Amino acid sequence: MGRTAYGTAATYRIFPNMNYEIFFNFGDHCVNTSVGKALRPLRTATVFGPKTSCYQHRVGTYTDWFLVQLTPLGARALLGCPFAALINADANLEEVLPDSNKLVDELLKAGDFPARLQIFEHWAWNRLRHVDTGGRARALSALHSKMRALPFGAVDHFARKLDLGQRQFRNILRDEIGLAPKELLGLFRIEQAWTTLYLTGSIGEASALYADHAHFTREFNRFTGMTPIGYKRLKFSGDTILNGFNEALQT
Repeated sequence: MGRTAYGTAATYRIFPNMNYEIFFNFGDHCVNTSVGKALRPLRTATVFGPKTSCYQHRVGTYTDWFLVQLTPLGARALLGCPFAALINADANLEEVLPDSNKLVDELLKAGDFPARLQIFEHWAWNRLRHVDTGGRARALSALHSKMRALPFGAVDHFARKLDLGQRQFRNILRDEIGLAPKELLGLFRIEQAWTTLYLTGSIGEASALYADHAHFTREFNRFTGMTPIGYKRLKFSGDTILNGFNEALQT
């Protein structure tokens, strides 16, 4: 994903998600680690870990960014860094990958999205050629996709689906994701719920993964700090960002 444009400055609240992202900033962007904390200028290249609570991103009058989302396996393969290292945190890409300066310079010079995508794909392919695709790596890839697609059920159910013992299953989650199985499923569930609410506007559909509407409302408020109805009102005020809302709309 990427965008280059001039416009009105705005602050967005980014909702909990299991995304692991490399954000290349060539414009006027600020960020914080949780809602209400001071915003700081965003680095040129930042690695964002998964978030279990909301945080904010401020876009200035000039926006120019290029974003790549990684799976847990992609993060381990490309960056040598597990999700667990950056839960609710971020880091300078150069700190994670000391040899990344050349990539950042090439992306900056490229200017447009197609050229940047081609540069990143070439860089990623060169790194992935040397990746270990052993049993643990394959299990990590399958684990992420299965739990995201079906974010409910007993822990032993997922362990059996992946042909793993429960201890091995929990160890992979601990080492690579940094969350207990129930915590991870809860995060996947709320991410799917607010995305459904955004796309359909139906609180009934969004609450389908929960025992009842009251349970959904409690969990939604716990993760996002607002009710589903409050979120719906803001989202349908015209915001175009999938995982956040423009807080200027509140005034």
